[in-house]
Amino acid sequence: MMRSPRSSHSLPLIKARADAGMTQGQVAAAMGTTQAAIARLESGRLKPTTRTLEQFAKATRTRLRISFEPDKAAADRRARPRPTAMSLLRPQIPANQAENFMTQ
Repeated sequence: MMRSPRSSHSLPLIKARADAGMTQGQVAAAMGTTQAAIARLESGRLKPTTRTLEQFAKATRTRLRISFEPDKAAADRRARPRPTAMSLLRPQIPANQAENFMTQ
């Protein structure tokens, strides 16, 4: 039987449990679930909900922290100048024609 690769949440769960000095069974009892469910979480076969992660954190006496990291592509898009309301109202006249426009 082929083992599934550990997902990004698996290792922090294993570390939190190990740091708490708890077995999967002890975490399961504290969460009101089964040892098999904890094994599935830690193996990556089960995707946890935020509520499950909160329960796991409480059971292991840790703090759950979910964070967002900047998206470089989105940051590049934000760096482009955005049109203002006034720039949208003004006619867009090429610089070489602006003088002719002003004298008409």
